[in-house]
Amino acid sequence: MSRPDLDPSFRDARPLVEAADVADWSRPLSGVPGLLEEELRQGRAIPARLLEDALALREPRFLEAVLKNDRVCGEPAMLDRIAELALTGDVTPLVRPLMDRRLLSRAGVAERLADTGHPDVADRAHTQGAFGWSFRLRRRVLAAAGPGEAARQARAMLGRQDRLSAADQLYALLVLHECGEPLSDVAADRLDPEVAGVLSAVLDADDAGALRAAAERAMGSEGLVAELYTPPQRDLPGHGISLALREPLDWAALTAAARRKAFPKDASAAVTAHPGCPAELRDLLYARHPVAVAEHAARLDLGLVAAACARRSRPKAVRTLIRRGLGRGLDGAALAAEAAPAVAVLEAMRVRPEGDAAAGREWERFAAALAGLVREHLGDDVRAWRSARALLGDFAGNIPELLAQAAATAPDEPNP
Repeated sequence: MSRPDLDPSFRDARPLVEAADVADWSRPLSGVPGLLEEELRQGRAIPARLLEDALALREPRFLEAVLKNDRVCGEPAMLDRIAELALTGDVTPLVRPLMDRRLLSRAGVAERLADTGHPDVADRAHTQGAFGWSFRLRRRVLAAAGPGEAARQARAMLGRQDRLSAADQLYALLVLHECGEPLSDVAADRLDPEVAGVLSAVLDADDAGALRAAAERAMGSEGLVAELYTPPQRDLPGHGISLALREPLDWAALTAAARRKAFPKDASAAVTAHPGCPAELRDLLYARHPVAVAEHAARLDLGLVAAACARRSRPKAVRTLIRRGLGRGLDGAALAAEAAPAVAVLEAMRVRPEGDAAAGREWERFAAALAGLVREHLGDDVRAWRSARALLGDFAGNIPELLAQAAATAPDEPNP
């Protein structure tokens, strides 16, 4: 669809816009909004003052245009700035641009959108899968929207063709009850057996207390733990979605559950991939599933490299941790001094990483530290070098320990 205010010669005008030295762009933004909207959407060298003045207006069309410009929004700081400006006033007119997935992760954005009760927000909150919102935010948006919208969302959930988890089913039933809708209209044969049992008990006793209790358990840590112990199923959301639905997470409850019985491999990968996973829980799960945790953990540090795990899996896990974490939590000099097993560390650090400046710097620090250790322990003693080579196979300790033992156990014979 064409826009009457869009200058058809935008490409010709772009150099003029980008060369302009305008102190206040508010009048041009009002007078030729289509032209400047296209500059914000496609421009390669947008004047900083134009960008700031356009964002300050808090107009949906300009915000949407800027969000479509990957050159501008490639930096997290710009997305933070957009969110900050958008949240300074009423966000109801800005529902559409604020539902950009990059902005929703910014602090306070989802909460402010939920408080609008806008139907589009309610729809987004109840989307199944990775783009849906937590039970807490769903409840918040429905509280703002009112019973009509709440009942619409609950009936839409129960009417979906794709399978819902037991927690989602209980949530929808509870919302219907709280809206004063009759639960007798719900098709029990489409519910999971345990949920159908709760519904039957509620209808028989005419008491919704059992429904509320079951829903609160399912939507909380108890329900989450049960889902984490359940193998992934193709027709249900994965463990990452289960975690997202319970934000903010009760990490103490999850840690206590994992201490009693470690989560399965897939669940451990999902839990440790969460940026909020505490080191205690991460290390607990690493002990049981070292390679899976090494491949997915969000927080990488020397504590994880040193954490206890099955000896047979340790070399691969350590190599994976170093590959992922060098320059992003793992310090090269510390790896040379403390990480074990030595062979896995040496294998992982054999070649300098290309295309990653931070990892390259840490590799150089590792190489310098390693050179110092070799000079200190082995020097030019060929006997010590031969001893070190013999130890490399299955030595469990770190590099300094390996080199010290090699020097101590060198054959008592003339140095070749």
